[in-house]
This record gives sequence, structure tokens and C-alpha cells, in this order.
Amino acid sequence: FNEDYPPAGKTGFQVWAGTRLLIECMIWPPPSPGAVQSSGDSNDCEKRLALYRRMMSDGSANVLELGSGVGVVGTTLAAVGANVLLTDLPTLVDNAVWPNVLRNSKPVGKVISSSDERRGSTRTC
Repeated sequence: FNEDYPPAGKTGFQVWAGTRLLIECMIWPPPSPGAVQSSGDSNDCEKRLALYRRMMSDGSANVLELGSGVGVVGTTLAAVGANVLLTDLPTLVDNAVWPNVLRNSKPVGKVISSSDERRGSTRTC
């Protein structure tokens, strides 16, 4: 880790408090039909989330995560079936995102790795 890196690079090496809430919202089923609704708009939100969940489970969801940090959200969505592209600064890709993806994935084919400091790091598996 380069100590001279800007604050944007330093904040990516942590899991933010909203991460768990986002994951729960995106992948867990909605409350039972008898649950209390907080407003009329929540039904539209539930329908939208149901669509996203269905798309992730059947592999038709394409997710682009900008500033993925350590990659918790993206790897979770990939684990439930979404096609995910995780992006971040080169130091985060090399030292957080990529190692975590490797730890939490099954080999699915040939792994291709490239790095260019001007454009960032790219890794595909």
C-alpha cells in the first residue's frame, strides 16, 4: 500500500456499514405478504427488487460496481448468479479485489491478468 495514495484509495480497504444492508436488500427474499407496509411506494420497490433477484438467479443480470473496494458486494452478487464487473483503483484491484475474488470463487476457465498503471488493472477469469 502506497502511503502517498489519495484518500480515495485509502478508503477502499474497508467494508462499509451499508454493505450488509445493500447485500441483504438485493439477495434476500422480501418479507411475507402479511408484513406491515411503510408506504404505498414500498410495493413498487419490492417489485423492482424481485425483478433484480430473479435476473441475478437466472444469470441475466449484468452488474458494474464502480469503486468496489474489497469486493464484498460484487462477489456476493456473482455468487448468486449475476455477471459482475468489479472496478477500482489499481492498488485496490491488485491488493484487495483480486485476492478476494480468488479466495471466493471456483475456477471456471483460463485466468488472464494484465496491469497498466496508466489505465488501471484488469483481470478476467
